[in-house]
Amino acid sequence: MPGGNMMTGIPQWPGGNMMSGNAQPHGGFVMPSGNTIRGIFSAIPQCVPVKSINCDKYGFNSTKFPNYIGHARLAEAENALTQIFTNTVTCPIPKASAEMIGCATMIPLCINGKTVPPCQEDCREVIIKCKVNQIPNFEMAETICSLFPKRGSTTNCISIQNTP
Repeated sequence: MPGGNMMTGIPQWPGGNMMSGNAQPHGGFVMPSGNTIRGIFSAIPQCVPVKSINCDKYGFNSTKFPNYIGHARLAEAENALTQIFTNTVTCPIPKASAEMIGCATMIPLCINGKTVPPCQEDCREVIIKCKVNQIPNFEMAETICSLFPKRGSTTNCISIQNTP
């Protein structure tokens, strides 16, 4: 993510069964100049409601762009997810778990203006076991995982550890 991530406070997570950590999710970005843009534009993107073909069933109905991969629009993220989901049908990880991590990366859940990334370990597990890094244009997919917080850290992240 671009610079300016600041972790403060302790949010409440409804249900609490997908989150790991106890600090606020990652959030927004600050322009390199440190300035804000007033009026119709904002230097810090806000959560926007989305209707995702791939991720609605997991509760991913609010996000912000660009996502962790750099997609600026929902259509770009949906196309990437469809390509990944189509090419990982033989993944040994339960389909719902693998898809949830894909959604957390491409259409990250946004709560109170902050996105919630997948946990680093879960991201790596899905990338490696589902062979996402062998799909054309996703060869470097595992590198993004190192940007995410580790499960159990003080930063919230989405985990598949207890997901069926």
